[in-house]
Amino acid sequence: MGNSVVPDTARPVAVIGSGTLGQHIALMLASAGGEVRLYDPNPEQAEADHLYVERELGNVVAARQGATADGVRVATSLDDALAEVWMVIEAVPERLDLKTKLFGDFDRLAPDDAVLAKNSSAYPSSQFIGEVSRPERLVNTLYDMPPEQAAVEIMSCSRTDVAVIAQLMERLPAYGLVPFHVLSESVGFIFNRFWGGGEA
Repeated sequence: MGNSVVPDTARPVAVIGSGTLGQHIALMLASAGGEVRLYDPNPEQAEADHLYVERELGNVVAARQGATADGVRVATSLDDALAEVWMVIEAVPERLDLKTKLFGDFDRLAPDDAVLAKNSSAYPSSQFIGEVSRPERLVNTLYDMPPEQAAVEIMSCSRTDVAVIAQLMERLPAYGLVPFHVLSESVGFIFNRFWGGGEA
């Protein structure tokens, strides 16, 4: 992936998964005005996520970015959600089997240059690459909450291309996010380990 064209932030970002975590990630990404696609197998949950983002985009953080709710939509299928995205972020329950299968689906359906981003502090991302043919584009990300904090931590899956890390460090500030690079793969991230009394 080192010689590939760096994806343009004008391309959509997909958030796959429901509930509070998916809502908050979508809100953080949407607050800069980029297109965000939400997908959940439960259409009612996906629509609830969408309504949450629409409502919260009126807060001070989002208003500062000049964002509108027009850039957020509910995808009708996983294929629809992943079409032409430059990054897909999972926000599903912490189940190893579920995440492993989902990343296999991402690998097959997303564009070849898309970043596949896991959002988990319970498992190292190297445990999710069993069905991924190009693990060099898989990375672990952790979005700090509440969304007003705007911090995102980035961790390799142990096989992540360094160009992917550099790309995220460069591109995520365009979404109003502040990225931090976690230098080695581990369970937990900087802030989790800090608050837990461990070493970052």
